[in-house]
This record gives sequence, C-alpha cells and structure tokens, in this order.
Amino acid sequence: MSNQTKTFAGAFSYLFRKYCAEEIYTAMPGEITKYDILSQKSDVKPLIKRLYDDGTETDYPVIPDVPVMMPRTSDSMIKLPVKKGDKVLLVFSKMDLDNWLLSGGISSEKTTAKFQIVDAIAILGLYPFNMKAPVSNNNDLEIVYKNSKIKIEESGKVDINNGNLTVEL
Repeated sequence: MSNQTKTFAGAFSYLFRKYCAEEIYTAMPGEITKYDILSQKSDVKPLIKRLYDDGTETDYPVIPDVPVMMPRTSDSMIKLPVKKGDKVLLVFSKMDLDNWLLSGGISSEKTTAKFQIVDAIAILGLYPFNMKAPVSNNNDLEIVYKNSKIKIEESGKVDINNGNLTVEL
C-alpha cells in the first residue's frame, strides 16, 4: 500500500484523481497539424504528454475538427494566417459542442459527458517562453506579418514598413 492511500483522505484523493479528474480536461497547449480556412477548424496535437501513476508517458492523439478562435463578429473579422506548426491554447468545453458547431443558436447536447478532449477549442497565440514575440516594445500597438509591420505609437504617430519602404503618418 502506498503512502498516499494509507489514510481515508489519501485514498479518496487517489481514487478521485484516478477515476474522475484524469478524464476532465480543462486546458493545455497544442499545435496545429491541419487547418481549413473557411470552416476555421483544425486538427491539433496536444503538446503535453499524459503521465501515468507508474511513471510512463504517452502522447495524446491528434484532436480532429477543433474550432479555431479569432477576433470576429457576425460581419467582421481579423483573420490571422494559420499554418501547420502554429501554437494554440486548447480549452475544453464543459458541454458537448457537436450540435452547436453544426447549427449555432441554442442546441441540445448529444451526450452528457463533460470536459471531454473531443470538445476542444483552439485559441491562437500561446507560445513557450523560448519563442520570442516579433515585437519591438511594450508601449505601441504593432501588427507584424513576416517582414512587414504597422506600428501605432503612443504619440499617435503611425509607421508602416514592408521591409523595403517605410511610410510615416
């Protein structure tokens, strides 16, 4: 008997983790493996391995048909160029999303399962600390795409630079 199961509290904690909490997904980093621009759905590989009590690890499978979130309203959108290898934060819905994703509006759940790995939503922009952001400072608004940048400074000055030409407004 392990030290963690010698007391009632320890045994309860172990059983809860083993049979309840292990299958409740909340959030983890992931990486885009495939992306469809029109439906905004992707296949995403979770980037944390699953650790078992015996110390072994396994990879999570690629999660198919994950909606990718971008700033958007019913008639406007800021579209980012998503590509294979881009990093995301996977957030797992409490409710089954299948019917809502297909129809929108108020929908019924297909299952009563909660926080399942198949009910993931990808939010672009979660990167590890060793992959530095392509920005120049923390005071200005910057939109960066490859070698091009639009920078709006605190003073109101606007710089547009495409690597070959700079326009200041």
